[in-house]
Formats: sequence, structure tokens, C-alpha cells
Amino acid sequence: MPVESRLPIFNPHESNQNLTFRLFPSLPKELRLLIWTHALHRQRIINVHLSDPWLENPSTFRDRLSTLLSHRQTTGSSPGGWSARAGHYLITVYNSIPIFSKFLRVCQESRKAAFSTLIFAIENEIGVDTFTTPGTFYFNPEWDFLRITGWEQINVHLHIPCFLHDLKVRYDPRGIGLLNLLISDEDDDDITSSLQDSDMPSDIRNSVASTLRQLHEVFFRSKLTKRRMGFTIADGHLDAKPFFNRSLPLHTNISIFDRFATDPRGPTITDLSKQYMGESKTTPYHRFVRLLTEFGISSSTDTATQFQFMITFSARFRGDNRGADGGVYNREDAQKWLRRDYEQNWVRRSWWPKGVDTEVSMGPDYVMDVLPAFGFWLFPLDAMMDTERKPVERLFDMSQHRPALGLSVM
Repeated sequence: MPVESRLPIFNPHESNQNLTFRLFPSLPKELRLLIWTHALHRQRIINVHLSDPWLENPSTFRDRLSTLLSHRQTTGSSPGGWSARAGHYLITVYNSIPIFSKFLRVCQESRKAAFSTLIFAIENEIGVDTFTTPGTFYFNPEWDFLRITGWEQINVHLHIPCFLHDLKVRYDPRGIGLLNLLISDEDDDDITSSLQDSDMPSDIRNSVASTLRQLHEVFFRSKLTKRRMGFTIADGHLDAKPFFNRSLPLHTNISIFDRFATDPRGPTITDLSKQYMGESKTTPYHRFVRLLTEFGISSSTDTATQFQFMITFSARFRGDNRGADGGVYNREDAQKWLRRDYEQNWVRRSWWPKGVDTEVSMGPDYVMDVLPAFGFWLFPLDAMMDTERKPVERLFDMSQHRPALGLSVM
């Protein structure tokens, strides 16, 4: 079966929307600024990694790391503790494309609107995979979600609380800091494991507690690597008909996303009735609630934080020389990944078990019955709590829930 050169994607094509509005310059300035500001109000997910500054010096890295690990192994703590390390960290923004708003480069008026919307700036390293350059990223607490990680062996228990403190008292002129947080099941050393230091100075601890109490939203992300398609087993025998979750959104490294209260594609009942929810499911949520308790915060009475569970499938290129991540960074990557996926699963079918009905799902009409979306689903808290009632299950019937859709802007 021939593979279409361009398989359809649900995400709108941004470049097709660069239409000319010649009367725009003649509009009143106040109206133009309103239009600029409206266009800037798009949410982002920004990956922030914290580490020690000396990691950037290859001539000292090995000796310093060896000393640090040896000290931690013998004493169980970092050299110098809080007094030596607090506030001294390197910020790297990685795999979050784009970092800069295009409105910073259009004209003086759009740049002014962008700076009024992006509340504050942070000096940092900006990179994709292992390649970084010095830069600045601009941040709006009301719109942006931060995923904050570190390396456990290198003072992450010092860096993350200090970073949260600095967001509030050093970087943000309004003293607000972090409002929206993403916690991923990929991260061993995230915010929930790094804020449990009993020696944390009182000013930093109070600042962290204030941040946790004020959070608007927390996304708990499961990046799925399996069960997008497969074969069911009934009565100990392989079912001849495969299942394929056409509706499951595909992950990208694009930071900007549009958000829909419900998935406008109308995911099929069949897809949601056999939905894999990841291995961890509600574990990250319970860890976060325990963290709140340690700071004297009740998740039900002391905060109005909205908890949502993000489900997305890991769309990665394997075997390519594309860096450590191998993910989707633009529309061209998305098209390429879909073609490869279609060739592997629906053309060659080399991995399909014997006895499977090969007449089922033969053409693109079946595969594209629901257009593939690059982004993620958001399920409410009560939907995920339903999965706890069947702890040994792997596939869940989520058809009674209508997930929200986050759609990568590409």
C-alpha cells in the first residue's frame, strides 16, 4: 500500500494563517495594543533544569563531581550544605521550542506589548538536548507552566527550593512567582522529591510554602510509550482484531499550546474504552499531596489548586542521529513521524502476530478515522481516581469522561 507523502494532522498550520491586514496600521493605537496582547495570550510548557555552574567547565567537571559524590557517600550531605550552595545554580531551558515570542521581533509596538505580557526575564542557558548557549527566557506566571528538574547527585535538594524562592523575591517584580506546575512521570528528581530537606532555611521554606499554597494548576504527565495499539487477549487466546487508539494525542517538544475544554475531534468511544493511563497513574498526585502535608497545607481546604492528569504518547524517532531526545520539534517532524508510524504498523506489519485478521484496518481511512493530534489530553482528578478501584488493570474504560485537549502550535 503506498504511503501518502503528507498524512493529515488535526493541528492547524500556523504558516497558513499569516494573512495580511493592510488596515491594521491605521487602527487606533489602543486597539492595536489590544490585538497584540490578545495574540500573545497563549500558554506554554517550559522545561527548566537546575544544576551547579561548575558543570559547564569541562576541565573541572570530573574532579568536582568525584569530590562531591565521595562527600555525599561518606556523610550523606553536600559539601558546605545550604550556606555554600543556596542560590548558586545554573538554569538551563531545554527541549522547549520556541522560547522567544515572535512578537519580540515584529516591530517596536509588538515588542512593547510582548514585554508587558511576559512579566519578567531570567538569565539562563538555552538548548536542545546537550547543546546550550547563554540566553534569556521571558516568563508569565499566569500563562506558563514550568517543569522543574535537577540531578539528585548535584544538590537538587538545594537548587529547586532556592529557585522557587528566587522566582518570587528576585525575578518577579510583583512578588508572585510560580503559579502553574507540570510534574512528569519521567523525572526522578522533581519538585516533590527535592523539597523535603529539614535543614531548609526558614525564609526559603516560608517562600516555598507560599508558592505551593498559591498554585493555580498542576499537571501530572504520563508520557506513554506503549499500548497505543495492540492486540487483546480473551480467554487466554489472542484476539484476531487489533485495537488502535487513533485519538490519543502525540507528544511534541513545542512549548506553545492551545487549550480546548473538550477534544473537538470527538474521540471515539472505542478509543477511550481501552485507554492505557500509564504505569504510575495517581502515584505522582499522592506524592504531591504528601508534600503539601509536610508544609502544613491541606489540598482540600488550604489551596484552590486544580489538579489534572496529562496523557500523551511519546512520538520519538528511534535510530536517527537526532540528538538524545529524538522528539518532534515542528510540523515537518510530525509529518515524518506519522509516515514512519504508518509504514511500520500498517504497511509492513512485520511485527504483527500470526493469525491476526490482516483484512482489518488496511487503509488510511481506518487509521485516520480521527485525525491525529499532536499535544496532550487532560483528565480531571475524579477520572484518575476511578483507576484506583482496579489497581491490576492496564486498560481502562474512560469513555464516560471527555478529556480536554492541549494542541501544540505548529
